[in-house]
Amino acid sequence: MSAVAQIVEVGNLLLPFDITPHCAAQKTIAENLIAVFSKSYCPFCTRTKNLIASLPVKKDDVAILELDERSDGTEIQSYLLEKTKQKSVPNVFVKQQHIGGESIRFNDLSVNTPLAGNDDFQAAHSAGKIEKLLSSN
Repeated sequence: MSAVAQIVEVGNLLLPFDITPHCAAQKTIAENLIAVFSKSYCPFCTRTKNLIASLPVKKDDVAILELDERSDGTEIQSYLLEKTKQKSVPNVFVKQQHIGGESIRFNDLSVNTPLAGNDDFQAAHSAGKIEKLLSSN
């Protein structure tokens, strides 16, 4: 398992810190309103990213990790497969809730559709589920 060096502030010191792919994915999901795990060459990922760009959210609230451009991208994708049972990209989380894979299920906003990645996100958006989730507490 490879790690990516990060800089963390401890008091007045900036120290190097290696973050595992597992932690990088969890941190991205936890710290962002929308987290997208993508590949730069993937047309389905591009469609999802374009749709997200049209949503009423600040750019700073959206994290997009291009897995093919990261040294730990393969490990992150393996972790996401374990976590979500979704092998394909884009792999999207809204308010820490996974949108995709075998079905879109988040609280009372259930849309049971056996699709994947972009198709799931597009279907959830068309049904008004993404906006509803974004506006929920």
